[in-house]
This record gives sequence, structure tokens and C-alpha cells, in this order.
Amino acid sequence: MLFDVLMPGFFRAPGYYPFAHDLAAPDYRRIVQAVDALGYHAILVGEHLGMPHDTVPRLGPHWDESLTMMTFIAANSQRLRVDNAVLVLPFHHPLRLAKAL
Repeated sequence: MLFDVLMPGFFRAPGYYPFAHDLAAPDYRRIVQAVDALGYHAILVGEHLGMPHDTVPRLGPHWDESLTMMTFIAANSQRLRVDNAVLVLPFHHPLRLAKAL
């Protein structure tokens, strides 16, 4: 059986992962390496580049850019797969997205 984990801290929604509000790059690196060492299959990330104003109180105003986060995870793990739970295609220029992928 394969298990995935949602990357803690890539979003800072009120009430979720209170510790994540103060994470920095070294902290993210330790999380990725711990998830890798624990034998998880993949880490999932998502994105919300634009949100309706009324959803900000529920989801929070901070979301890391998913492709950048995926690159960071891949660079700091040995065997983890990286998956994108949400990629809002219309917010990305097709050529830039193709090059990034």
C-alpha cells in the first residue's frame, strides 16, 4: 500500500498546521527529508494563485507557488514522488508552464 502526505506549510489556512505559519526553507527541508525517511510514497502540493475575497478568511492569504515547491521537494528528497493536488491551468501561460514542467 502506498501513502501520500499533504505538504505541511505550503498553505497557511486558519486552524490548520499552526506551526506552519513560521516555517522557513530549512524547516521545509527537514519535513521533506523526514517524510522521505519514513517511507511515504509522495508529497502533494497545491496552489491558489487567485481567490475570491470571501474565501480568504477560510483558506488564508498565503499559498506557495506549487511548481517551485515541487522543485524544492524533488531537490531535497531521495525517492519521493511529487504530485500536484491542484494546478489551476488558466492562471499559467502555456509556454512558461510547459517549460517549467
